[in-house]
Amino acid sequence: MALPNKEKYEQKKIDNLLQYLRLYHEKGQPIDYEILVDGFKAVRRTSDPDMFTMFENFVTADTRSIEILLFTGSSNNNEKRIFYFGEEQKEGLSGVDVKNIVDEEVQRKLREKEYNELKGENKNLKQHIADLESEVEELEKQNARLEMKQSP
Repeated sequence: MALPNKEKYEQKKIDNLLQYLRLYHEKGQPIDYEILVDGFKAVRRTSDPDMFTMFENFVTADTRSIEILLFTGSSNNNEKRIFYFGEEQKEGLSGVDVKNIVDEEVQRKLREKEYNELKGENKNLKQHIADLESEVEELEKQNARLEMKQSP
């Protein structure tokens, strides 16, 4: 089965498909087709070009796509043409944008790695501060002892 042909909805493209179906119907070689509006079978499998425009009754302001299946002979082999409204639908599994999910997970892992590195660096710096503070205390004690040894 070929990959579906996805394109932005334009009335001219729909009219061209209807003209194509009418032409072959007039030549005695009707082509079976089926039309789905957002997955709902608006026009069941038929070769009657007069039924083609029935799908328009099911198109609303919320409609995302129209799929037109053009069948090869009496078999179920078909060419799928998808016309979408608005922005192109995301590629992926069942509408899930896999690339975005992967990118978000990579960013999350990078932030987690950076956080752990900063946490380790913070721990080292705190230890260094503690060492320096104890060194300062020791030096202050030595200074106090030296001052006591000096004569007034």
